[in-house]
Amino acid sequence: MPARKPPDPNEKPQRERFIEFAREVGASEDPEEFERIFTAVMKPGQPGTPVRYPSRNKKRAAP
Repeated sequence: MPARKPPDPNEKPQRERFIEFAREVGASEDPEEFERIFTAVMKPGQPGTPVRYPSRNKKRAAP
Protein backbone atom coordinates (compact mmCIF):
# COMPACT_ATOMS: atom_id res chain seq x y z
CA MET A 1 0.00 0.00 0.00
CA PRO A 2 1.42 3.42 -0.90
CA ALA A 3 2.35 5.77 1.89
CA ARG A 4 -0.04 8.60 2.72
CA LYS A 5 0.86 12.09 1.67
CA PRO A 6 1.47 14.45 4.55
CA PRO A 7 -1.38 16.96 4.92
CA ASP A 8 -0.90 20.26 3.14
CA PRO A 9 -0.87 23.01 5.79
CA ASN A 10 -2.35 25.46 3.25
CA GLU A 11 -5.32 23.22 2.39
CA LYS A 12 -8.68 24.12 3.94
CA PRO A 13 -10.50 21.55 6.08
CA GLN A 14 -13.07 19.39 4.28
CA ARG A 15 -15.97 21.16 6.03
CA GLU A 16 -14.90 24.55 4.67
CA ARG A 17 -14.40 23.15 1.17
CA PHE A 18 -17.87 21.59 1.28
CA ILE A 19 -19.51 24.86 2.38
CA GLU A 20 -17.72 26.81 -0.37
CA PHE A 21 -18.80 24.28 -3.00
CA ALA A 22 -22.43 24.35 -1.78
CA ARG A 23 -22.47 28.13 -2.08
CA GLU A 24 -20.93 27.98 -5.57
CA VAL A 25 -23.65 25.65 -6.85
CA GLY A 26 -26.38 27.74 -5.25
CA ALA A 27 -27.48 25.39 -2.47
CA SER A 28 -29.95 26.96 -0.10
CA GLU A 29 -29.60 27.17 3.68
CA ASP A 30 -33.34 27.74 4.13
CA PRO A 31 -34.89 25.00 6.34
CA GLU A 32 -38.31 25.40 4.69
CA GLU A 33 -36.83 24.74 1.25
CA PHE A 34 -35.03 21.68 2.63
CA GLU A 35 -38.32 20.29 4.00
CA ARG A 36 -40.07 20.92 0.67
CA ILE A 37 -37.40 19.07 -1.30
CA PHE A 38 -37.02 16.31 1.30
CA THR A 39 -40.73 15.51 1.31
CA ALA A 40 -40.71 15.47 -2.49
CA VAL A 41 -38.08 12.72 -2.61
CA MET A 42 -38.83 10.61 0.48
CA LYS A 43 -40.81 7.41 0.16
CA PRO A 44 -44.52 7.60 0.91
CA GLY A 45 -45.72 5.99 4.12
CA GLN A 46 -47.31 6.71 7.45
CA PRO A 47 -46.11 10.06 8.82
CA GLY A 48 -43.66 9.51 11.64
CA THR A 49 -43.34 5.78 10.95
CA PRO A 50 -39.90 4.63 9.84
CA VAL A 51 -39.75 2.50 6.72
CA ARG A 52 -38.54 -0.98 7.62
CA TYR A 53 -36.65 -3.05 5.10
CA PRO A 54 -35.97 -6.76 5.56
CA SER A 55 -32.59 -7.56 7.03
CA ARG A 56 -30.05 -8.85 4.55
CA ASN A 57 -28.24 -10.80 7.24
CA LYS A 58 -31.05 -13.26 8.04
CA LYS A 59 -31.26 -16.52 6.16
CA ARG A 60 -34.35 -16.92 4.03
CA ALA A 61 -36.80 -19.68 4.84
CA ALA A 62 -36.84 -22.62 2.48
CA PRO A 63 -39.89 -22.67 0.17
